[in-house]
Amino acid sequence: HEQRGRLDGDDRPDLLLLLRMDAAANRIEHDGMGASPFDTNPRMLVVALADGDGYRRVVADHRFIPRPHSPVYDDVLGDSPGDAIRIADNRVFTITLTSWASAGSWSSTSRSFGFRFQDGCARLVGFDEHDLHRGSGEITERSDNFLSGRGWTRSGHISDEGEAPKRWRRLPRRNVICLGDIGDGFGFQP
Repeated sequence: HEQRGRLDGDDRPDLLLLLRMDAAANRIEHDGMGASPFDTNPRMLVVALADGDGYRRVVADHRFIPRPHSPVYDDVLGDSPGDAIRIADNRVFTITLTSWASAGSWSSTSRSFGFRFQDGCARLVGFDEHDLHRGSGEITERSDNFLSGRGWTRSGHISDEGEAPKRWRRLPRRNVICLGDIGDGFGFQP
């Protein structure tokens, strides 16, 4: 999958690529629950900035997008993986990861990460998370803006008529977090 857009200060289109290995050895036949064969081929996220007559690769990360680990879990990039990666108008690119299982977990989680080329790397500038416990109906949400140093959380229930109030907070000062520092996007704790 490929997205084109402006990621640096010039007016030339840059590239955000989502690549996936296609090795038959990583497609596992099984007779249990979930899709069979189960495709465990890993993905790589590549960012290339327009440079001269071509492109200069500035990110090649194979850890951020988790490798499929169970056939009962949906793809972490959803039904249309190309829709999970986006370049916004403000030089920010976003990657949204989701976790939903048909068995073995009551949680349904969506995590969206916003990155911008700044401070010499693809810097994490925003993080949003929505978690639903499908058994209890409890919902927790958070949104962090690492540029402004502010964020909010809220908790509620799917039966709530209106949205629960946001609890605003100042984020602790921390060093710049680059995409390569995060590792597995579901293992990241902001």
